[in-house]
Amino acid sequence: MTNKINLVWTEQCEYNVDIEQLYQALENLYYEFAPEFDERFSYERTVIDWLEDNLKNYLEEFIDKIDPYRTINGDIGDENITALLDDKEFMDKFEEWLND
Repeated sequence: MTNKINLVWTEQCEYNVDIEQLYQALENLYYEFAPEFDERFSYERTVIDWLEDNLKNYLEEFIDKIDPYRTINGDIGDENITALLDDKEFMDKFEEWLND
């Protein structure tokens, strides 16, 4: 019999992020990981479409852009983060911000 027990837990973090910082983190994620921008298409729609298709694959990198000093160990629950992409009001404002 061993004298050790393996313990596993989930860490949940909550951040209050300035909306401008959030927009910038989303755009920076696009710049870092998306393929080259095709000028035949709207920049705003290209960024948003890429995020809708890829944000789940880059959650750790996205969080790193918000808080580069955060250490992430284990899986990241994405429900709250990816739900932003389904929020029409948020996405309309983000598209407007990208257009400025």
